[in-house]
Amino acid sequence: MAYCSACGAPRLPLTGEVLELAGKGERVGGLLAQLTGWAVLIGGLGFASLVAALVALFAGATAAAVAGLPALVGTVVLFFALQKGGSSLRAQGSAAQEEAWTRAVTARAAHRGGALRPEEAASLLRVPVDVADRFLTRLAKSRPDLLTLELDDAGGYFYRLVGSGAAGGVRVGPKVRVAANGNTRASAEAQDAEEREEAEEHDAREREGRRRP
Repeated sequence: MAYCSACGAPRLPLTGEVLELAGKGERVGGLLAQLTGWAVLIGGLGFASLVAALVALFAGATAAAVAGLPALVGTVVLFFALQKGGSSLRAQGSAAQEEAWTRAVTARAAHRGGALRPEEAASLLRVPVDVADRFLTRLAKSRPDLLTLELDDAGGYFYRLVGSGAAGGVRVGPKVRVAANGNTRASAEAQDAEEREEAEEHDAREREGRRRP
């Protein structure tokens, strides 16, 4: 059964984007190309060594080097070509996957009033919560015009679609900067500590002002 990435309702198969397949062909193809490169390298080195050994038996070391060198050079060149091509394919696949994930989570957030928690994204993308959380954090850092990280009144955090207005009934606290290392929980805790410190300083100033004549 296929489901809508925005609302989660069942839909007919093949009528929308399949998140599990987004970029998968490129990633698998890139991996196969890189594995083929290693196989070519091992086989090519073995073939070049065999040719050189056979020639050395009848024509000496110099002739062996001349005979084995073309096979060796061709093997190395083909190996690096396959590695580079495979790496490029895998990068394209990862980019296609992230783009599909971005469309899916923004559609779901828009459907739910603008708010999206990591647990909801994990269920949507069918990945572990920590994977979904890292993706949302990366998206909030790279696309602050699209997604922001915010605290709710209960001390938890969620991601809000920029320009969505009310966040789907979630009581919104202050905005939170995403930490440089992507640790959203640490960022939220640091924000809470900073706010508590400011509140204590404010109370101390008020008490000092009341004690003055």
